[in-house]
Amino acid sequence: MTLWFIEPRDPLVVRDGRPNRGRSESRTIPFPYPSTVAGLARTRLGADEDGAFALGGHLDELRLAGIRGPLLADPEANEALAPAPRDCQLLARNGRIEARSVRPIELPDGAATDDIGGLQLVGLPAGEAPPGKGPRELPAWWRWAHFAQWLAAPGSLDAAAVVREGIRPLPSENRVHVAIGPSGTAAEGMLFETVGLRFAAPPTSQRRRGEVNWGAARPLALLVDVPETEIAGRRRAVREGMAPAGGERRLVQWHRATELELPRMPEPVRDWLKKQRGEAARVRLVLLTPALFYAGWRPGAAGEQLLAPRHGVTPRLVAACVPRPETVSGWDFETRRPKATRRAASAGSVYWLDLHGRPDDRVRWAQQMWMSNISDGEQDRRDGFGLAAIGVGA
Repeated sequence: MTLWFIEPRDPLVVRDGRPNRGRSESRTIPFPYPSTVAGLARTRLGADEDGAFALGGHLDELRLAGIRGPLLADPEANEALAPAPRDCQLLARNGRIEARSVRPIELPDGAATDDIGGLQLVGLPAGEAPPGKGPRELPAWWRWAHFAQWLAAPGSLDAAAVVREGIRPLPSENRVHVAIGPSGTAAEGMLFETVGLRFAAPPTSQRRRGEVNWGAARPLALLVDVPETEIAGRRRAVREGMAPAGGERRLVQWHRATELELPRMPEPVRDWLKKQRGEAARVRLVLLTPALFYAGWRPGAAGEQLLAPRHGVTPRLVAACVPRPETVSGWDFETRRPKATRRAASAGSVYWLDLHGRPDDRVRWAQQMWMSNISDGEQDRRDGFGLAAIGVGA
């Protein structure tokens, strides 16, 4: 297993699949989808020494190479960052910022809801509901130490540190371009605009107050797990160096993250699972990348899907905190046609599961799921959709 940083040199344009025809702009989504990064990694695997793609006849073999990610990372601290978990709410009380954990709650007597498939509602108990104004906005990306603490002991989280050290959504940058005519000058009326994600810190003169918590002037990077694999009869691996990526073929730098490891499951989570002696132990599963399920937001229970029995454990879905779906599409370079549009459960979504089985089996199940892709489809899992983290069932 080799971990990689992908550092965009210029604002990265990762489009949402809508055609450019009839439009004079090309906008980006807020963060690259796993399938986009998987395509970049497989293109690098299939490139020759000159950087040209040379394995057009071996696409099925290339698709077997899987990734885990992408995540934002801090190369200076050799630390992965985590998307904000949806079960966290920040409340301002008495001049202090406090973190509260939403969780499954029983339906009050006399209340009724639409059918939610036998699941419990999710919210704050009545005594913890914020008075007056609503909760504060969470940073889009958390330091891993804060995220691990939230998984293991939500009540002990330093909410002020999360706000102070967290990363806001990546800023976008607009660029206006012009078409060049036959004479080498600008063609009349042929202007178009691109909107890209800026990963590297802009010059101080271009920063806007409150735009993003940059910290030091350093690039942010994507974390990708790309294995060495045998394709077309010989061992192949991703090479370091510059390569195009995304719309407008913006350049990115590939280099190995030699001192970085995939985060491990927090010890308190494992210890908590061992101590639970009842019939079932409740855990939270947090999505680190968007997940694709055949039933929309709800995981499946067949074969290698999340709710299928395995390792002596039968998971049961209790509740879920999933925002509006993300629309995943794109362009298929093999068939030269748009890909089918699908809906994904976004990163940060939380699923509460009751694990029925012996304590040791529950620990083994959690370790198997930790930093694994848990989407329903096998190819979706290889493409990086549904990277999961496990926490105690707060």
